[in-house]
Amino acid sequence: MTTATTREAQMHPDLKAFSVEVPVGDDAKMADLNEALDELVEATNRYIQKVAKELQVTEECATAVWYLRTRSRWTQAHETELIRLHRAGTPPNIFDWP
Repeated sequence: MTTATTREAQMHPDLKAFSVEVPVGDDAKMADLNEALDELVEATNRYIQKVAKELQVTEECATAVWYLRTRSRWTQAHETELIRLHRAGTPPNIFDWP
């Protein structure tokens, strides 16, 4: 039996959290998972490029914005400050910020 634990977290409305079970020992299911993950990476790259264009920022900044949007600490105020810092030439280490 599989149990799932969920919790509500504030995230950017464009994004949704999910989890998967890794099908260890099942080569066919593992191949399906790898294909799905490859598609996720491609979709993420397209999303980052879209964010860069919409916000008129570099892809480096858009990547940091994407990462922040995936975190429960995301707020519009944090995102605005992150973009300001990138534009000022002082991007923070997004993994330790805010």
